[in-house]
Amino acid sequence: MTGPNGLANQSKGFYFQADVVPEVYLSDLGLYLSVLMLYLSVLELYLSVLMLYLSVLELYLSVLELYLSVLELYLSCPRALALPDSPQVSS
Repeated sequence: MTGPNGLANQSKGFYFQADVVPEVYLSDLGLYLSVLMLYLSVLELYLSVLMLYLSVLELYLSVLELYLSVLELYLSCPRALALPDSPQVSS
């Protein structure tokens, strides 16, 4: 058998015209692609929220680290930061 262009397909005995695709397949393909895009958009939103959460957590840990560094500095040199001793009154 020969196709519209005159070339024979010897292996299968039929020809396939590439520009003839049923509209049903195209609409199903469009539906699948739309669902895939929706899924990817939801995944992107989820990852954005996760990145926001991790950024806030990183900020919190940085502030905690700063607080602990100041506390360590305060505890390492108590004489420099302590109030002077009150004068002793002898009787």
